[in-house]
Amino acid sequence: MPLIQYSSGSESSSSPITTSFPQPTQEGNILLCLVQAATVQDGSPPALPVISPPSTPGFTWKLAATESFQFLGTGFLGDPAPYVAEVAAIYYILNAPSMAISVETSVSFTGGGCGMQIVEFQSYPGASLGPTAIGSGYFTQAMTPNLVLSGPGLIVCFAEDPQFDTEFAAGTGYSVIPTVGIGTAIGGSQYQDIFGGGNYSTAFGPSIYGGWAMVAVSFLIPPPPIRIPAATNGFTPLYPPIKKQPFGLWGLEAKRADSITADGVKQSVLERIDSVTTLYFPFVALSDMPQWQAFESYALTGGVFTYLPLDDYPNEVIGSAIEDQMFQWPGTVAGETGCSICQLAETMDWKPKFSSPGIFSLTMKLRDVSDEVGS
Repeated sequence: MPLIQYSSGSESSSSPITTSFPQPTQEGNILLCLVQAATVQDGSPPALPVISPPSTPGFTWKLAATESFQFLGTGFLGDPAPYVAEVAAIYYILNAPSMAISVETSVSFTGGGCGMQIVEFQSYPGASLGPTAIGSGYFTQAMTPNLVLSGPGLIVCFAEDPQFDTEFAAGTGYSVIPTVGIGTAIGGSQYQDIFGGGNYSTAFGPSIYGGWAMVAVSFLIPPPPIRIPAATNGFTPLYPPIKKQPFGLWGLEAKRADSITADGVKQSVLERIDSVTTLYFPFVALSDMPQWQAFESYALTGGVFTYLPLDDYPNEVIGSAIEDQMFQWPGTVAGETGCSICQLAETMDWKPKFSSPGIFSLTMKLRDVSDEVGS
């Protein structure tokens, strides 16, 4: 998902610390708060820093994942090696209302120093927190989070390394959000758009020295709603379709990716289940062909249209208004009920067949996208 904006990052050795977005956020997006804290002490291991949940007036942050690590650090130019305790955490808000520039986010902590950054990613209704992973290690060891996503989304990795300036190694194909941190507590983060379900596993880790703690979180984000215009065209064929499935009880088709592992285990990643139906028109009047052609010229582009089943057609009288027509395009008429918003399914051509002089036949397969559209 596109990165919209991020704060420049705040750092402090005194609690609390604050930061804010450079621009107001957009309603409905994902907001992340990346927090890191570290305590360095000679002689004995210090207590782990304690991070309180971020505080933003009018907003509630949820913890996605956190990791901590205590270790004996590396001495420098003959100095004794210090003991280090560190924490990394990612907090989030889904479907967030707009946040003004003047609204500050603060984080309270105990011990050492703390760094934080807030980030905004584009999102859509229905987003949810997906699988998470945590890890820690020394020096240039790599963490390889194995995150299995069922659909499109976003993966964010965030690390805390208090010994040296940290840069991410590996993470091929990932984008880098600028590093934030404090003095000896430097962190970094990376993210990647995920355009479909699958098993995502790639190595991340500091490319310099020190011990590190890392969290990787994912978010499942559905496709954006289809924005449909108001219908300006309508058409009812002279003869109705036959052998129709009951309205609201259409067939189902799964859009799924199957694979077989080397061990012979079948894995399936489900993208969605479509509601589909096939309309069979055995009698298409020659006089209808110009209107059919105009409708199909639009529908074949992938545009959405309205299909209105006419229960007693052709016995009922069809009005002249667009909302009375069997097919309405582009989009739909505001307030229309008892209809389906559709797209042509698996159809790349329109080829009516000759049946007899003045009569043709055709078949069209529809996919209901009523749950995917937005105003």
